[in-house]
Amino acid sequence: MTQPVNNMRYIIYVSVIISLFSKSAFCQNRLFLGNHASFIVTDEGKLFAVGFNRMGQLGIGSNTDQLSLISVRGLEDRKIDFVVAGNYRVFAITQDQKIFAWGHNSSGPLGIPSRGGENQDERWDPIEIPSLRSYRIISLAAQGFHSVALLDDGRVLVWGSNNFGQLGLGDQESRPNPTLMTGPFAKQKIASIASGVEHTIALTEDRALYSWGSNSSGQLGLGFKSDFVSIPTKITIGIQGEDIASVATGYNHTLALTENGKVYSWGSNETGQLGLESPAAQDTPTQIKGDLLQKRVISISANNNYSMALTEDGNVYVWGWNYNGQLGLGDEIDRTLPTRIDSLSHKRIATIQAGFLHTAVQVENDDAFYLWGNNHYGQLMTNSIDRKVSPILVRPVIPQ
Repeated sequence: MTQPVNNMRYIIYVSVIISLFSKSAFCQNRLFLGNHASFIVTDEGKLFAVGFNRMGQLGIGSNTDQLSLISVRGLEDRKIDFVVAGNYRVFAITQDQKIFAWGHNSSGPLGIPSRGGENQDERWDPIEIPSLRSYRIISLAAQGFHSVALLDDGRVLVWGSNNFGQLGLGDQESRPNPTLMTGPFAKQKIASIASGVEHTIALTEDRALYSWGSNSSGQLGLGFKSDFVSIPTKITIGIQGEDIASVATGYNHTLALTENGKVYSWGSNETGQLGLESPAAQDTPTQIKGDLLQKRVISISANNNYSMALTEDGNVYVWGWNYNGQLGLGDEIDRTLPTRIDSLSHKRIATIQAGFLHTAVQVENDDAFYLWGNNHYGQLMTNSIDRKVSPILVRPVIPQ
């Protein structure tokens, strides 16, 4: 999640960007979705994991998949503030501001040097990132194989893969160690960040949007397509006059939510993830169509090739890729326009979160979640591996 600008009602959920979804915001169990995995932080700050673990991303000292929640090893005595579950890797930030990481580390996206060799680019146990000890991180983005951290003073750290300039440092050289962004962009005070597989978006305190990285589908929103843009560039078309409240990113598409509740989208659109009815990609921010034109949206989320939104009247809308039932509409048919999940109407939904192939919403003032989508590794916490194409109520069983 990222921090909304001047309005706490606007909360963006991306499975890999979490900050307000923290102890200070909720006094209940919190759920974080990763690639085929799920993570629970209890109200006491304990961290548990379930699901796919072939790269050690559950942090349990092995690479064995888990069908039920298990405690993350080495953090039992720590109080976890928030978690970012990225592309087969995970970050945990403790309440005393220690940053731990584990999982896949090819090109150094964990913030520590890769070791090379079979399984050597994987860390199966949480390891503290020593170079981050002097910084206070308020949010992290890690959807691809690069990582972006927002500091409490508005500066930005980047590290990991940089083959498409997604670190915004003006080159294509990967960085295994966290590096402060410099140049003219560094003079901006950043309010929130989001990352796709190979692109990055930043929202400034004065509500300007900047983008950099891969642009093959127009996901930077600059009015053109190109291989990449390695320097942060301001988005100046399509959203003129709009005050942007938050942003969300899928693999190769981007969403922006305005303060008056409108949603714009751009980038890849082969499965309808832009919500524009037409499957054509867009290189310019375009207001999504359908029912949401008449609704005030208060939260957005995106991952992979699908998108979702929470409206002011408490309804959840979804669109895009639905091969694993991750839209929760009772089938596996893609949607090119925002479609309401009728079964969640009147359920007091507090938050929404799009994972890689599974999806979750949290109920207000409750430890219950509705989950759906792919469940091949038990990530829905149902004690089975059957996928769910409609939301099911889950109360996670926390090991004692």
